[in-house]
Amino acid sequence: MQYNKVEICGINTNDIKVLKESEKIELLKKQGREIKTQETN
Repeated sequence: MQYNKVEICGINTNDIKVLKESEKIELLKKQGREIKTQETN
């Protein structure tokens, strides 16, 4: 899979680590748990 260099507001994202698919899924699950916790408080 090829990733292209992207610039966001002058920030070169070329050096930012690209997450593996499993890392992405884990972060999304963690974020979902945090949102549910915030909604109950």
